[in-house]
Amino acid sequence: MRLCTFGAGLLALAVAGCSSDNTAARVAELNKKNIQKTANLYATYQMHNGMVGPKDLANLKEFVSSGIGLSPHRLELMQIDPKNLDHIFISERDHKPFRLKPSVQAVPRTIVAVVFEDTGIDGKRQVGFDNSSIQEVDDAKYKELWESKEPSAKSIPVSEAEKGGG
Repeated sequence: MRLCTFGAGLLALAVAGCSSDNTAARVAELNKKNIQKTANLYATYQMHNGMVGPKDLANLKEFVSSGIGLSPHRLELMQIDPKNLDHIFISERDHKPFRLKPSVQAVPRTIVAVVFEDTGIDGKRQVGFDNSSIQEVDDAKYKELWESKEPSAKSIPVSEAEKGGG
């Protein structure tokens, strides 16, 4: 089942406090890759800061380390150690730090690109969205997503995101 509203990943995080094994499995599934973890942390930051994302990676790290947005239990379910954050902000594919789209305004019923792989592999780079999905894109699409100034212009309509995220 794929959730089709803004923050599908955040919904799973919000219910992570439940004792259901299914919930734990769902949270784990939404956080298999570092780009997903980073995008979910970005989206959580948005939820706690007027729906505006962090201005940079240091801002996001400070938020996670503070414990304001995520309980230790939720971080554990996401397989994130708040005392050792650096490794999750690095792509497993190109081994370079992710680029964060600074201060993205969340838009209801859209899925917004927020985390960008620096180099990628074989001419393709991954982009992480605020619903835990990932897309592997070519240079033209990457540039379009990165440079766009309007959330609606760089967002993927919900109907497209339901087709799969990577």
